[in-house]
Amino acid sequence: LAGCVVGPEYERPELEDVGGQYDRPGAFTDEARAEYVAWWWSFEDPALSQLVAMAQAENLELAMAQSRVAQARAETKAARSRIWPAINAGSGISRQSMSENGVFGPVVGTFVDRENTVYTGGLDASWELDFFGRVQHATQAAQARRDAFQYAAIDARRIIAAETGWAYLNWRGAEARLRAAEREQVFREALTGLSRARVETGTLSESSLLITLAQLERLRSRIASLRSERDAAVLTLATLTSSTPETVRDRLRAAPDRPPQTTAPLAAGLPSDLLDRRPDLRAAEAQLQAATAELGVRTADLYPRFILVGSLGQESVRLGDLARRASLAWGVGPDISLPIFNAGRLQGLRDVQRERVHESATNYRDQALRAVREVELALVRLTEARHSQDAL
Repeated sequence: LAGCVVGPEYERPELEDVGGQYDRPGAFTDEARAEYVAWWWSFEDPALSQLVAMAQAENLELAMAQSRVAQARAETKAARSRIWPAINAGSGISRQSMSENGVFGPVVGTFVDRENTVYTGGLDASWELDFFGRVQHATQAAQARRDAFQYAAIDARRIIAAETGWAYLNWRGAEARLRAAEREQVFREALTGLSRARVETGTLSESSLLITLAQLERLRSRIASLRSERDAAVLTLATLTSSTPETVRDRLRAAPDRPPQTTAPLAAGLPSDLLDRRPDLRAAEAQLQAATAELGVRTADLYPRFILVGSLGQESVRLGDLARRASLAWGVGPDISLPIFNAGRLQGLRDVQRERVHESATNYRDQALRAVREVELALVRLTEARHSQDAL
């Protein structure tokens, strides 16, 4: 019977354009491959580590992503349950009246009471025999969608950590430049006072004083901009951590004065490693798996369905006789359905799903190529940034 299963089996697409290595691997090794997820620990900055931990624990977007994962797990459980028989218990009581002008009209009232109270109780069971893999493919599709949501949640954690680190570094940069600008402001205010005194004594021209005043006002404008940039970073961190700005400021006060630095090796690896390392690519592949399994479901819809149905219970018009053996009623048998004519609806649904598989495969390929280019661009920028740092 396993040979009767119809529909395609999933195979990972070959991505020949990914390439064997990056254009600029440089000194980037794979020593930190196992630790690349927790990159923020390499900065040895307690404030940064605490903020990332807060964001990953309290961020509302992550909470919604985890909720979607829970929903997908429940849907997978429901889909997997269709493999097994379904058994339902029920009981009822009904009052009914037969028509004297109906099929049994001549015997109504003579051999059969016209009005009766019927008592019932028993079990009903049904079991779909999955000859053509319809239930199997539906279960695989649900599992693949669950995996896609799980990888999407992991990717959301990666993105939230990156956004938190970026906002924190923006705050550190704005705070450092603001302190330098405030020290410069003290110097320029003193210089302005000295220039005024020299103008009064005639040892400095008025135009030189105006230049000094203009430099001071430009500095004050830059200080206001830096304060705005610093406060914006605090608000961003508050949003990412789902906390108040005051809570974030308390965390930032504990930040060390030294600028964050890391000497940990960069885990660049190979382009082909991205297919297994990046959760967004794993999610795209899981979506392709789900679409392929759904195509199997649509293909199986074109074939017959076999369902075993059965019932076992008691039925009586007198409550006192309900438990007797004579009140036993049962039935069992197969239910077979075969689509013969539906004006091409099932074939159309199958063709739509086939195109969705093609779309998902194209999306997976596109995301993989974009991921490789993103890493290559990041490596180039990092290499040039290190050269710039050495020159400075």
